Amino acid sequence: MFFNLENKAKTDIDELIERINTNKHYIAYRQGDGESRNMIATNENDHNCDGCFYYKDLGLDLIRAYIFCLKNKNAYIHKWHSHTYSIINTIEHDYRSYFDPVKKFLFFDLLVHKLVPMTAETEKYSIDNVSFKEEQIRFFRTIKESQRTKIYVANEAMIKAVAPLLNINLGVIIPAVNCYLNKKDIMSSIKNQLKDKENCIVLFSCGMASKVFIAELFKEFSNHTYIDVGSTFDGLIRHSRDFNGSKLYRDVLLKCYSN
Repeated sequence: MFFNLENKAKTDIDELIERINTNKHYIAYRQGDGESRNMIATNENDHNCDGCFYYKDLGLDLIRAYIFCLKNKNAYIHKWHSHTYSIINTIEHDYRSYFDPVKKFLFFDLLVHKLVPMTAETEKYSIDNVSFKEEQIRFFRTIKESQRTKIYVANEAMIKAVAPLLNINLGVIIPAVNCYLNKKDIMSSIKNQLKDKENCIVLFSCGMASKVFIAELFKEFSNHTYIDVGSTFDGLIRHSRDFNGSKLYRDVLLKCYSN
């Protein structure tokens, strides 16, 4: 890639917010080092930083999911662009005729809460002169304030922590680790929630499997919006990344979305 994804982050979030507000359904999921490694992994004893193992079938499903996303005009990929893997380059090259990379790819941390210096726009959400990026707060508050049905697919602790902050209506509980092994049951549970509904916003914190779930669901239920939010709310319940372990981090998260 020859353009800086971070430079267009605010414009991209504005577009995603507009799509939520106008019911223009889309899917968005992340392509990190874990997903990239799983697609080329030959050893099922290896795992990512969350302890989820690299399964051969998951790797194949991930390849299918990214191909589907590249070919779908209503799909975005939050791209990890500091690493290159041969299979990723091959997939993107083979399907380049289907997409414009400037529009298709989003900054990897576009929706990831990281503390930054307070601005005039984020002052009311700040503690000790730090907060999160204004556009990130607007994005998640747009979801919080939306009257659309909101479903969160995550482990039980995450659902309990996030549901009151984003006004989540329904939760689908998954195992905290290696949820891909329960793919059939999880997909059945999500489909049971969606089959009689329209216009839902479905959020996912399912690790690598989120992409597989989202791609398969959108093929059958395209009248909903599916967003991989990853670990951006992990700091509410655990120290999972080098930036989300402090009490200050948790307190700012709560202040941003508790009212």
